[in-house]
Amino acid sequence: VDLDLPEGRSLGIVGESGSGKSTLARAILGLTRPTAGRIAWRGQPVNFGDRTRMRALRRELQVVFQDPFGSLDPRMNAGASVAEALEALEGITDRAVQRERVAAALAEVGLDPALGARYPHELSGGQCQRVAIARATIARPRLLVCDEAVSALDVSVQAQILNLLGDLSQRHGLALLFISHNLAVV
Repeated sequence: VDLDLPEGRSLGIVGESGSGKSTLARAILGLTRPTAGRIAWRGQPVNFGDRTRMRALRRELQVVFQDPFGSLDPRMNAGASVAEALEALEGITDRAVQRERVAAALAEVGLDPALGARYPHELSGGQCQRVAIARATIARPRLLVCDEAVSALDVSVQAQILNLLGDLSQRHGLALLFISHNLAVV
C-alpha cells in the first residue's frame, strides 16, 4: 500500500471484514509494526524504536475508533478524557488552561461544555463519539484516522458526525483517513 494524503483532504479505505483495513490503520499509527516494508510520515521513515520521534508522531496522528463507549474510560468524565489527551500530547498540566481548552474542544464538536462533567454512560452514542473526536483533535493533529468511526451510530447521527469531520478537516487542514466497510458512508 502506498498512500498520499494531502492536508485538508480525505481518503477512504473500503473493504469487507477481515480484509486488513484496521491492521493498515494500526501500522500507520505506529500501534503495529509492519512485518515487511516501511512506514513513512511526511517523507521521513518512522523509527518505532525512537521514543522521542514516536511521541511527536502521536501528536500528529490521532484516531477515532468504532465504539464510542468502549473508547472512553468509564471512570473518567468526558472533560477529563479530553484533558488527559491534552496533557499527554502537549504536556499542559495547568488546570485552568486545560478547562479552557477542553471547553473550546467540546464546543467545536457541537457539545455544550457542561457535558464535560458527565460520564460516558450518561451520554448518547453520538455524544460519546463527539467527545472521542474532541479528544483526538484537541492537540491539532495533521492526520485523523477514523476506523469505522460511525458504524455503531444511528444513520441520522452518522450524517452529523460525517459533517462534523468534514468541517474539522476544512477548518484545520486536517487530513482524514476514513476506514469503513460501508461504501455509502465513504
